[in-house]
Amino acid sequence: MEYIINNYVNFNSSDGTLFCQDDSIDMITLNRVSNELLLLFIQNVGVPISRDKLLTELWEKKGLSASNNNLNNYVSMLRKALAQCGCPGVISTIPKHGFLFEADIIYIAPSVASPAVTEDNQSPTPPLGHGEKGGGIDFFSSKKIKITIFFLVLLTAGVTAYIHENLRLKSVRSEIFRYQQCRFYLIDDMTRRLDRGKVINRINAIIKDEKINCAIKANVYFSADKKKNTSGDYAFFDLLGHCAYKSKAPCENYIYSRVEGVYENKN
Repeated sequence: MEYIINNYVNFNSSDGTLFCQDDSIDMITLNRVSNELLLLFIQNVGVPISRDKLLTELWEKKGLSASNNNLNNYVSMLRKALAQCGCPGVISTIPKHGFLFEADIIYIAPSVASPAVTEDNQSPTPPLGHGEKGGGIDFFSSKKIKITIFFLVLLTAGVTAYIHENLRLKSVRSEIFRYQQCRFYLIDDMTRRLDRGKVINRINAIIKDEKINCAIKANVYFSADKKKNTSGDYAFFDLLGHCAYKSKAPCENYIYSRVEGVYENKN
């Protein structure tokens, strides 16, 4: 499959090649892992993707040993390759979760050649007598019907794919509220199970404390976690990632620890 990234870089997942449309650099060939990693990012564009999912898809499903160090190395190599092609900053790190790939993606549909029509596979049309009307369906009318059905099938497949993609996105991230130009999403099941009002209050506290700018369009991702410390008590951690919409700049990430309702900034 072929894709265009940010209207500038062509990516062919069949052979793992990257090349700029203005031929400013030589074609880059990605290795197997980097190629599959970029394809996963494109398939999840604009959606946070966890480390666990990447490790499973790239290594564990193939019976290979997976490690976070290996993943970090391949993400770093992919970032360098994309930056070399003129697309820096499209991969952002979300601490304690994974990564976010944000770019404009255009899918290039493969061209399908029409089968050649030869005299051998044409059905002869008997001549009509004077004043005789042909029976059945005219050849050209039949061809138009087939073309119409073909495009209806394509349209149905496209609508189905769109619906499935939106359902997939909703299952990965859940929009909780909007403030000015910011859209706020929850990115894991644990956070989605928390009280909605308390989550919104915690997000608002971080926005106020960090003076986060929502005058510009941005997607903001929130996740909550808890860990038991050595005393047997639970320490709560909040992660908020502010990602300017369609920007090459990395996301701004904030990590807070919460003890007895008091926020303590960790970043």
